[in-house]
Amino acid sequence: HIHRRLGQLSEARIQFRHAVELSVDNHDALTALLELARTDKERKEELVFIEQQLIQQVVAGDGLVTFLELARPILEPEVLLKSLRQAHAERPDLWHAWGALISQLAQLNQLDEALVIARQATERFSHVPRAWLDLATVHQWRHELELEIAAAQRAYPRLSGRVLTI
Repeated sequence: HIHRRLGQLSEARIQFRHAVELSVDNHDALTALLELARTDKERKEELVFIEQQLIQQVVAGDGLVTFLELARPILEPEVLLKSLRQAHAERPDLWHAWGALISQLAQLNQLDEALVIARQATERFSHVPRAWLDLATVHQWRHELELEIAAAQRAYPRLSGRVLTI
């Protein structure tokens, strides 16, 4: 961050890449690295680098969610979907991989497949509220209000029986 503030952008970029190499789950480093890229070509190069790090490192999953956020405005939707399918196939143990894939499928209006994967995610990660929220979101996109509310209430059991305003 100091290099960036001093206008030493090349050195800042090197240091942020090093931070990503240490932990691809470092949201700040991922975001700063993309911010320092000046062209779409450089941004795509950085996304390739981040994707490689996601594959190489043992990750907690947060980097995958950040990757989705950063890549969505830059990569072609189908290219991003392919990458997220690979992440899902390679890391089915991370709910993040499921959620990212569900989100991209929904962005591409592939709601039937998004629903199947969201249901599978809630079976596998029934204790993770985010999995239930992903399912609720898919139901919302499909205009299935009662199912949306039921899934949201599974995410937040303390809200069960209360009227939700959505």
